Order: sequence, then C-alpha cells, then structure tokens
Amino acid sequence: MSISGKALTRIQSSIGELRLCKDMLVIPPTEHIIRGFLFEWTPYKGLFHFWRVVLPLYTPWPVITLGYGDRLAKGYIDLGEAEFDRSVASLVEIILGGELEDLRSISTPERFLKRFGGPSVNEGYTPGISEFHAALTYYLVGNLQFCLDILEDYAGQDLWPSRVDDHLSARDLLREMRIDPSAGERKIRALEAASVERFGLAPSLPATSVLRHAS
Repeated sequence: MSISGKALTRIQSSIGELRLCKDMLVIPPTEHIIRGFLFEWTPYKGLFHFWRVVLPLYTPWPVITLGYGDRLAKGYIDLGEAEFDRSVASLVEIILGGELEDLRSISTPERFLKRFGGPSVNEGYTPGISEFHAALTYYLVGNLQFCLDILEDYAGQDLWPSRVDDHLSARDLLREMRIDPSAGERKIRALEAASVERFGLAPSLPATSVLRHAS
C-alpha cells in the first residue's frame, strides 16, 4: 500500500463514517454529488497536499478534478515515517473541525448549485461551474430551459483541442434533448454509472443505488 493510501486508511479508522474509494475518502451516501478527501502528489518524497473534494457524479471527466474543492492544511503534509502519526492526527482534527459537516451539507444538485453557482444562479449564469456540469445540474433541479440554453452556448463555442469530446458530447445531447427531454436523464445515468466504476465509488452508494448499478 502507498504511503498516502496508508494515511487514508488510518484516517478512516478514526472517522468511521468515511468510505475508502480507491485513493479518496468519500462521505456517504454518494447520490448525485461526490464529497470527500484526497491527497495530491508533489515532486517531493513523502510530502503531499490534502484536499476536500466536491464533484458532480455526472461528470464526463475521466479524473477527479479539484476545481470545486479546497486545499486543507496550509503547506505540505509530511507523511514520512517521523511525522506520519502527527500528520494524520492533524488531518483528522481538521476534518472533524468543520470540514466533514460542511461537505455533508452539499449533498444534492440544488445545494451544489447554491454553493458554487454565484449570485446570478437564478438567471442561469454560473461562472464558477463548468458549462457541462451546470447544464446537467439545472436539468436535475427541474430547469430544462436553462439546461438547454447553456448546452447551446457551450456547443457553439470554438473547439479547444483538449475539450473537443466535451463539445461534441454537448452538441449531441442538445440535439437529442430538443427531440426528447428525457435524453438528459439517460445521459446523467450513463455518466454516473461510469463515474462509479472509474472512481471505485460503490462502497459509498446507498443500498438501492448499489443494486441498480449491479443489475
């Protein structure tokens, strides 16, 4: 086991609510929003950064991104042998000092939108949330028009080489949803199933979701 994995396991033993999902400690239940904690590698042996993570389960991205998260504990976390126990104890204290409770509160698309959407969220303008995430979040909260408006705007932007797949996916989804709005629900289910598999999130799912993904 890696040194960061060992640290996550030790943290979990102190905070039984958390679930270890690959290289992330996740707050259950994971429904539409992933919430948890992970280590970020640095070029320096034994030194890491520690992050709180918030990410829609319906993300199309193949990796856990930190755009909606925050780095916890200023500076590096030393997981070397001499400082390991002290560092883990410090992180447990930080998590229990308010971070766990705060992440618990971002449990639904509505709360995700409220937390990160910004002051114009009720007008369909959310500069703090990626376009694709914003569109699907509005869909989940029942605002189909904002969802379609954002997809249309995003699909019409110039293609960047690193985002071609995202743009094409948005175009395809927009076309399908104009014919059948329930295509949005099918897209979300497909993305969420892929994220559960990719990020190893099954231990954090509600029992009914585990059964659904297993079927």
